[in-house]
Amino acid sequence: MAKHRGWSGCTNRAPGYTPYKLTYQLAVAREEQLIAEGAISLHQGGNQIEVSAGVVVREKMTPVLSGGLYHINNSTLPTSLLKNRKRALIGIYHNSVNETRKWTRVVDSNAFGTARFTIPQANLDLAKDEVTVSYLVLDRHLFTSNPTEFIAQYNNNLRSVVSDLSQQQSDLATRVSINNNEIIKILARLKAGGIA
Repeated sequence: MAKHRGWSGCTNRAPGYTPYKLTYQLAVAREEQLIAEGAISLHQGGNQIEVSAGVVVREKMTPVLSGGLYHINNSTLPTSLLKNRKRALIGIYHNSVNETRKWTRVVDSNAFGTARFTIPQANLDLAKDEVTVSYLVLDRHLFTSNPTEFIAQYNNNLRSVVSDLSQQQSDLATRVSINNNEIIKILARLKAGGIA
């Protein structure tokens, strides 16, 4: 009689069987820094904001050429697949410029997730265009956990809006000044080393 160590998964499941999902808390909490992209604009009157999880921002992608078209997320072309199955597209970017409108969305059985995308070969030059994709993940439970806390702040009168914008402008000017000084120092070192 053979002895087994650990648990081995069952391979003879009944049709329609749905396995249990396990939710747990890590023994040691782990915090991850999120990189924000963009901003939120509120309209006059009621607004609704959805807080969700499972977003991939600017995944670098090399579309695959086949039949005169470049393909993204086509399961018949394994090198065209995104790292995760896609639920919804946020954008396809060429050199950080949103070019989603140039791509054709195709919904069929060849999609890895809910859809795949094509673009004519003439509309994309991979020699000079870096392609990145932002999307929502289909299998969020495999990708991330749900957010447990969210804090939102907004200005509700003109004075606080103007004050906030003035502070942001001041912070931005400081940041630009610091970056300029660092670039000047780097260029000076490059010139001293005979590179520039």
